[in-house]
Amino acid sequence: MRIILLRHGQYKKNPETLTKLGIRQAQLAANRLKEYEIGRVFSSTMPRAVQTAHLVRAKIGKAIYQESDFLRECVPGFSAEERDAFGDFDDLQLELHKVQADKAYESFITGRKKKKNSLLVCHGNIIRYLVCKSLNIDTNLWTYMDIYQCGLTILRERKGRLELESLNDIGHIPSKYRTYL
Repeated sequence: MRIILLRHGQYKKNPETLTKLGIRQAQLAANRLKEYEIGRVFSSTMPRAVQTAHLVRAKIGKAIYQESDFLRECVPGFSAEERDAFGDFDDLQLELHKVQADKAYESFITGRKKKKNSLLVCHGNIIRYLVCKSLNIDTNLWTYMDIYQCGLTILRERKGRLELESLNDIGHIPSKYRTYL
């Protein structure tokens, strides 16, 4: 059983929507995801993730679909040394983001149905946090990883534990279509 985490495609703001390149990235990811039998697709409620999820679902076949605020973009913490890099986050805001990220972990990682592969379409910060938490390492280390748009991260259950099968796999996206921000 696998939990596949997919970062949304490139997007623009006002209104938030995928760019043409973001749509292409999502299509390329969908082609790659066809090799997995995905039974459930969960998406952040943010438009860039919802649009990516719908594009992927259209290509991978019938899968149960559900949106969740727990998968929304957040900043679930960082080390004291990095405070300046993240700007004006007060302690309450950081705590709320951490609670959200922990609920995502409880809902989609530990509380998952184990019979089918699941796809989570969400955001770079939450993906990196979920990887750290799944590997039982300091969750503030998420800031030391990069996740490209429509990069695939795969957690695999094996022998009763989760293992990282791949992190930020972008082999399905030609270099000219790769974007980070």
